[in-house]
Amino acid sequence: MQLSIEEVKKLDSNSYQIIDIRSEEEVAHGAIKGALNIQAEEIESDERVPHDKKLVIVCSRGKTSVDVAEYLTEKGFDAASLKGGYISWLLDAMKEDEVAERDIKADVEQSIRKKFKKSIWRKFTKAINTYELVKPGDKIAVCISGGKDSMLMAKLFQELKHHNKFDFDVKFLVMDPGYNEANRHVIEENCRNLGIPATIFESDIFDAVYDIEKSPCYLCARMRRGHLYAFAKELGCNKIALGHHYDDVIETILMGMLYGAQVQTMMPKLHSTNFEGMELIRPLYLVREDDIKAWRDYNGLHFIQCACKFTDTCTTCNNEENRSKRVEIKQLIANLKKVVNQYHGGKGPYMVAEFYPGWLSHWGEPFPQVSASEIARQTEAYLQNDVSFNFYMVHGGTNFGFTSGANYDKKRDIQPDLTSYDYDAPISEAGWITPKYDSIRSVIQKYVKYPIPTPPAPIPVIEISSIKLERVVDALLLAQSIQPVNASTPLTFEQLNQGYGYVLYTRHFNQPISGILEIPGLRDYAVVYVDGEKIGVLNRNTRTYSMEIDIPFNATLQILVENMGRINYGSEIVYNTKGIISPVTVAGKEITGGWNMYRLPMDKCPVLTEFGDNVCRNTPLQAVQFKDRPVIYEGEFTLDQPGDTFIDMRAWGKGVIFINGKHIGRYWKVGPQQTLYIPGVWLRKGENKIVIFEQLNEVSQQNVNTVRKPVLMNLK
Repeated sequence: MQLSIEEVKKLDSNSYQIIDIRSEEEVAHGAIKGALNIQAEEIESDERVPHDKKLVIVCSRGKTSVDVAEYLTEKGFDAASLKGGYISWLLDAMKEDEVAERDIKADVEQSIRKKFKKSIWRKFTKAINTYELVKPGDKIAVCISGGKDSMLMAKLFQELKHHNKFDFDVKFLVMDPGYNEANRHVIEENCRNLGIPATIFESDIFDAVYDIEKSPCYLCARMRRGHLYAFAKELGCNKIALGHHYDDVIETILMGMLYGAQVQTMMPKLHSTNFEGMELIRPLYLVREDDIKAWRDYNGLHFIQCACKFTDTCTTCNNEENRSKRVEIKQLIANLKKVVNQYHGGKGPYMVAEFYPGWLSHWGEPFPQVSASEIARQTEAYLQNDVSFNFYMVHGGTNFGFTSGANYDKKRDIQPDLTSYDYDAPISEAGWITPKYDSIRSVIQKYVKYPIPTPPAPIPVIEISSIKLERVVDALLLAQSIQPVNASTPLTFEQLNQGYGYVLYTRHFNQPISGILEIPGLRDYAVVYVDGEKIGVLNRNTRTYSMEIDIPFNATLQILVENMGRINYGSEIVYNTKGIISPVTVAGKEITGGWNMYRLPMDKCPVLTEFGDNVCRNTPLQAVQFKDRPVIYEGEFTLDQPGDTFIDMRAWGKGVIFINGKHIGRYWKVGPQQTLYIPGVWLRKGENKIVIFEQLNEVSQQNVNTVRKPVLMNLK
């Protein structure tokens, strides 16, 4: 049975109950007063559903509701479907406003100036000013989709124009990508009632994507954005404004973390890569969705949520294959307190154990950054909702020595962590406060009744222009002066009772051999030599486990293997054996017998005076013989006053550094970290000593210097 809206209005108001079976997301865009929002499959079991009243079932357009009403009738309910669905109700409500001759435009504008001045208007203008979204001379295309967000944005721009603090122009654009007649009518009526002089232009996007089975909504969004850019540019606009609000930003962050394993967000503004000179802005960036809903309901406004050809199949019927991930995120946020309350008597506590203001940083990968504004907004969201949290991390640090760990992913068998544990934290590795710290501090100050203490002054920073490296020793000779461990096959670090550092594996050949050298069980990085001549590098990080090799008669194969850090988490955490853990083959033949292993843990600073004649003066002439061989450099420098500093290794290859006997960590030319932090407390007034183990030595070094600021984002 179907009832028209006119038939429903004739019924006694106490004789029926409207059941709105649209999704929560649809209802959020426009609710029917007095209706119960219940999913179709839950109606029978929901205690709120009256059994002594007629049930009027409402979906988006009156199609799905027919089947639901018939099913409920079979189950003994008095049920009927609303003909035309929510759209018919919406059109009728708009007619009633017209009959009542309500001055909607004046009411809406007054509400923005008065009732919603603090929650909407001030946040709108704050975003405009903070992010410099509007500048003198701008011509902005305000894009209206027909929903509550874009309609509010249009009215806010009119109000901003009314204040006219500086000259700018706006064009209100509505793109019709193929709306059905009813939905287009709703948009046109809302623009007329609200006094928005919208320009409507048409496209055939809905028809173009209708037969696309995979991600039609994604394709539709991309195409709509492109058409908007193009039309706006034709009108002479240099910016387009979209109605994304604060909650959209939070949902995008969560979607990236949960579904994309990355931290990503909507930015308040960004430059178009396809339309030169065009910029996208999001003026509702700081406005909460609940406040937009409150503005809508206060003014008795009615908007559409989705007007496309997929509405009846993807939204109303909740097709799981096409279901929006954003809907899922909304539900996750909504369920946070619900789940906690279930087990804690409705009282919480609500706790985010690891709130990441930064992210993991690895050698050979871009240094990840999370914006200060993004973290501030998320912090405030937690505080507003009485959610406790623990920043991980609030203070950056340093993986001194070999304490840095590692991760892994589908592309890399190991992702060794940087020495720096700066982590893009609010307080830097060296203890400096950052803009991110200031933004968090400003947010927290709003929620406490006491003044937050002033941050302490930073530790003094010094710069050392040049440290002369006066002595050098060949590390291969150094290693081979140590008593080796002999075995028929290579032994692991663990079998050698060594946790970290390096092991030199050698094997003498009485007969020549050539072909592909393969070490599938390399853990983790190896430089390969034949009689001290560098042949190449094997690297677990890049999945380089083989190379061409030619070993002549009576020659020695030397493989210097480095442990680049043990895996921190995941299933691979139990497979952390280091060194060479598999057979070594050349031309498909396993090399067995006569393996010598020389342990170089490098946990303590090498003392060059112990190696007698092997130590040489580091002159340019002497340096020639050490090219491409692992070496240890040593030098001294004098300070009048110690202070924090950062040793600059941009001209170096790979290795570790000791300052006054302290192991300050590893460096690697691939970046993104190119400096190492030296705490001032490890330096002395007067003479200081530096020792550098350089594994590659592609360029012989005579000196090294420090800088005042770290270089953490220089990827090579």
